[in-house]
Formats: sequence, structure tokens, C-alpha cells
Amino acid sequence: MKLSCCIGNGHKYIDPISTNGFRYCEPSLYGLNALEQSEVDSILDDAKRHYLTSCSFNGMFPADAVLICGKDGYGKLEKYLEGALNKVKNFDSRHITLGSGAARNIPDGMPVDEAKDMFVEVLKNCVVPYCASRGYRVSIEPLRVQETNFLHNCREISEIVNKVGDPALGLCIDYYHAILGGDTDQTFRDLGYMVRHVHTASPRRNRLYPDESDHADVKSFFTALKDIGYEGYISLEGDCGPDLYVSTLNAMKVMADVLLEI
Repeated sequence: MKLSCCIGNGHKYIDPISTNGFRYCEPSLYGLNALEQSEVDSILDDAKRHYLTSCSFNGMFPADAVLICGKDGYGKLEKYLEGALNKVKNFDSRHITLGSGAARNIPDGMPVDEAKDMFVEVLKNCVVPYCASRGYRVSIEPLRVQETNFLHNCREISEIVNKVGDPALGLCIDYYHAILGGDTDQTFRDLGYMVRHVHTASPRRNRLYPDESDHADVKSFFTALKDIGYEGYISLEGDCGPDLYVSTLNAMKVMADVLLEI
């Protein structure tokens, strides 16, 4: 397993995470897309100078995108993806995490089963094949109820992934959101065959980066990942607190120590 940190669309994370031993980073797709190409290239150059490789993109769609839509909405989604993927084409990552809580919200008054069917269709016939044709895989992550009214745990996402049935689509376990959504380490074991990416933060400490006080939780979670044979990336995605350097140092220490223990 390889340790990474989400960096949004700014430079501030790059030096601290590199100094503290991270060799992988995860920028925001919609965050980078909002920048000028020269700014995007500057972030990429800065990451390379600090020996960081991008392992994934998070933040797939902006808040004003509409993912619960019919065929008439596919063109707008593809136009966005065309611009965004072209802007980040020089990054190493070929994986995108689909969180995008506002974009995937079920419209008021729409039955959940109808929304599921529409979401499956937009993934199957638009988002996933469009990304796959350009060499990208996609994983859906759970989000807490405060961020979206749709897909709050890995069990619910597994139903969507199975219905789409495309090898380019998988599950991103976001530990913070998944635990709040009622998932357990056994859930992760049961769904291990579809796990493509992992995010982590502390559920007990309100989404702060994990530190030594989270050691038992980190060990339990990483053990579950080891049990399913997961060898991919684990990205910090949460609140760094008041001191980015200290929080990333503490997170690296506890995660690296656990990896040596299991």
C-alpha cells in the first residue's frame, strides 16, 4: 500500500507532504479545471520538484454539474470532462474518484429507485466510457448525509457498480464517510473485489488526519485492506487542522508504523 495526500488545487500541501515522506499526491479535478493552464502546469512542476507523483484525482465534478439526468444532459457532462481531462493530461494519474456530492444529489420529489436507474445509465453510457476511452478509471466514494442525499456507504455504491458492470468503474473506500454511513471493516472485506482506491481520515476526531490516537482504527482498517489484497494508494482526505506540517507528519508516522505491523 502506498501513502498519498490530497492537495486540492494549490501549492500549500506540496512541500509539507514531501518533507514528511509522502511520494504521491491527489489533486482535485474540478479544482484544477477552474485554473488557467499556466497555473495547472505550475502545480505539476512544483510536485515534480518535490518528487511527488499524482496517483488519482478527486473532486470529479463541480457543484453545478447534474449527474441525475437523462440523455439530454450527457453532452454537457462530456463537454466538461473533455476540458478538464485535457487540462490535466500531463499528470501521471489515470484514476478519478467520483464524490461530487452536490452534483449527484437526487432532485426534490424524485423517487430513489428512479434516481438510481438514471445514475446507472449516466455512468454506463456517458461518464465511465468517456473516461475509459481516454485511459482513466473511475471509482465512486460514499459521502456523509450532510454532503449529499445519495449513496452514503459502500454497500449502496456496490449496487451501482454491479449494475453498471464496467471494469473501468470501481469503489473508493472513504474511511471517514463509510464508517459514518454504517460500513465496517467486514463490509470492506466483503466488497474487496471492487475496491480501486482509498481515502482516509479520522471518524472519531471529526475528519482530522489520523494521528497516534487513531492507531487502533488505522490498524484495523489497514488490516482489512491487506486481507483483500489491496496494494493501491491510500490518500489523506480531510481536515489538516491548524498546522499542516505537524498533521501530515503525525499521519505519516501512524500509517507507516501500522504498515510495518500488519
